[in-house]
Amino acid sequence: MPSYWVLINGSGGRSRTRTWFLGRATVRPFGFYTSRYVTADDEVAAADRALRLVKADAEPLTLPDAPWTLSVVEIELADESEVRPVRGFSFFPEQPQ
Repeated sequence: MPSYWVLINGSGGRSRTRTWFLGRATVRPFGFYTSRYVTADDEVAAADRALRLVKADAEPLTLPDAPWTLSVVEIELADESEVRPVRGFSFFPEQPQ
């Protein structure tokens, strides 16, 4: 079964931060990019599997009333020598809507 590298964008997340000097909580919107290596029969199955993996990892990172909107940005067939476990996220601030 072939391996694929899948780049995913997550948007719509929100986090609560507390300012130390005033003690007030502020809700900030944010998004992320992440990638996963998956094995699958084709690109459609690879995208589905990668999205499920990322959703499970990302769900605890946002407030319950702000579910992620996940989308596949890019999929590439991966050489077996490139495949490795990938975890983590690259976060960025989003503009409030």
